Amino acid sequence: MRMIKSNSQLFLVASKDLEFHTMTDPERRFQIKLYKNTDPSNGLAVTIQFFSNHTWRVVHCTEEGNCKRVTASPMQVPDSLPNSSNEAVFFLQAVRGQNNKYRFESSVWRQWYLSVSLEGDVYKLVLRKVADEVDEAAQFFMTKPEG
Repeated sequence: MRMIKSNSQLFLVASKDLEFHTMTDPERRFQIKLYKNTDPSNGLAVTIQFFSNHTWRVVHCTEEGNCKRVTASPMQVPDSLPNSSNEAVFFLQAVRGQNNKYRFESSVWRQWYLSVSLEGDVYKLVLRKVADEVDEAAQFFMTKPEG
């Protein structure tokens, strides 16, 4: 499994609130499932899931009124994708010129990316529109766990 880390060196912790912390707990790592997609020019189709409270939770896009956001809920991820547009599917895109740095674009809403946002005193995973690749809040390091 890999770990997802923000530019500020905080690790995404598998919790229903999708928060970033300095601690790393091997029991709270994310699993990224790759899919074969018909149009790889958008990036690799992936789902992001984790095991919490005896349940698999999947990071997915949702819309409440005019507010687009990301959440984690118990759900089945598909074994295959007949098309690459699904609320739980993101396009994993390598950031040009950066080693192990990636972006996750929503397959449902183009140019909407997983990003880091400071809410109160906690960094959280959010979904927001990103205009260019330079936006570091929408870039993540993918690291292999040590050991």
